[in-house]
Amino acid sequence: MTELESLKPLLQKGKPLAFLFLIFNLFPWVPAQAQSSLTSTEFEGEIRVDGSLSEWDGVNGLRLSPDSPNIIIKGEFEENDFDFTIKSRWNKQYLYLAIEWQDDVWDIEEVSRKEATWHDPGTGQRRDRMYFYDNFKFHIRESDYDYTLWVSPRSEEQGPYHWSRLLIGYRGNERAGATPMLRAENNGDTTTIEMMIVWKQLRLKPGAGQVIPLDIVISDSDLPGRFEETKINNMKSIEWNGNLTLVD
Repeated sequence: MTELESLKPLLQKGKPLAFLFLIFNLFPWVPAQAQSSLTSTEFEGEIRVDGSLSEWDGVNGLRLSPDSPNIIIKGEFEENDFDFTIKSRWNKQYLYLAIEWQDDVWDIEEVSRKEATWHDPGTGQRRDRMYFYDNFKFHIRESDYDYTLWVSPRSEEQGPYHWSRLLIGYRGNERAGATPMLRAENNGDTTTIEMMIVWKQLRLKPGAGQVIPLDIVISDSDLPGRFEETKINNMKSIEWNGNLTLVD
């Protein structure tokens, strides 16, 4: 007798719950899982930060798009709105990041840190101005540590623009530094970005096996040249919550 044939008496006796229980045990369904960690591999030497990703061939990365599982989605995305891959490597002095970013419509504007907060003229509600444009947020946050880095893509003569902020201690005292060396290239619908951040400026001491809590946000705007007030109903972004894991 097969396993399916053994389930027939349960249906005949009107025990659908028992039947479903056995079905899920016989044929377990495993949901698609998002990658929970961006793995950064240690290496000897240095990387030339020029925006070209030729040195990153063979390095595994974290791929994010509106179709990725287990992400927080805000707004309504269309098919092929954007595709984003980030890779990382490290040594004792530097944390390196490489990004390949594809988008069907680039919407890039320089927003300084002083202008990062936008007030809705109608309601007075405060919003983060970075979400009105194409931007990437690299955010390390713990109870007494908060590092925020915003980076825009590059398109033709615009970008990349970026600013960063480091807060340390339970009171969130701001510390200087943690500004990355950054270069970018653009090829139509694709931007490639390379970054190098000094560990000492991050106030972090790297080591193999270290797990650093990391949030990544990608905002996507398809309305270049429009006033911010007219973009409110079309704002969209995705957020990934995981870890940056340093490995040998």
